[in-house]
Amino acid sequence: MDKKVIFLDIDGTLVDFHGKIPDSAKQALALAKKAGHHLVVCTGRSRYQISREILSLPFDGIVGGAGAFVICGGKELFHHYIQPKQRKKLISYLEENNFFYSVQTDVGTLLNRRCAVLLDDVYKTMRLTEKQRKDLEGELMIREDLENYEHSEKVIYHMAPFGVAQVQRDLSPDFTVTAMSYQNMKGSSGEIGISGLDKSTGMQAYLDCVGSKRADAVAFGDGANDIEMLAFAGTGVAMGNAIESLKEYADFVTKPVDEDGIFFGFQKLHLI
Repeated sequence: MDKKVIFLDIDGTLVDFHGKIPDSAKQALALAKKAGHHLVVCTGRSRYQISREILSLPFDGIVGGAGAFVICGGKELFHHYIQPKQRKKLISYLEENNFFYSVQTDVGTLLNRRCAVLLDDVYKTMRLTEKQRKDLEGELMIREDLENYEHSEKVIYHMAPFGVAQVQRDLSPDFTVTAMSYQNMKGSSGEIGISGLDKSTGMQAYLDCVGSKRADAVAFGDGANDIEMLAFAGTGVAMGNAIESLKEYADFVTKPVDEDGIFFGFQKLHLI
């Protein structure tokens, strides 16, 4: 078959909600690589949040920060950060409305002291394993002038006093807001990224880098921030555990992540 560029989300897609990569998924990646397909991590995570275990798998590139940066062939194609005026607006809004939030940066997680005090409670609510927590935190940086950190990619928030749709209205047109992908953190939690950037923009940059077409892209995802990814790809695959709104964009729904969903999907699409 034609060689494909396979883009895979991490949380709820490649990695289950206990932080484990199924052995069958590792096997599927190895077989797809052997068949000559490109394998690309396509995630809302920043670079420091992508574990060594994931990077040890046969991936050819990364679309990270929900499109904030792209790595192809070991080279960073671009890296976008929130601009000063927008940073100030965003941090002021989050503080005025008493959100819990953290900033994903180029090297680690950035919080102020108020949010740092709440961090343990939030992670307990998310029911993260110690490994998941370490992956997400990276280097913890505590400072009060969050609006001045130049290399800020996106923001994760919890404990919002209103829903994602309202947050989106309040922060338009500078930012795009999507619901958090963790199953037990819906409604009051979300991701805030730079407007005009999403996983699909990073996918296009990667395809241009390797000389492939949109029709050659296969995307696997499960959450709200995967909608653009599946809609863009020539073939979009939703995990069996995906939110229902994502499945509407899928050409195919595979099994859940913890029921060999990646392996099953690769087989059904004749990628292995």
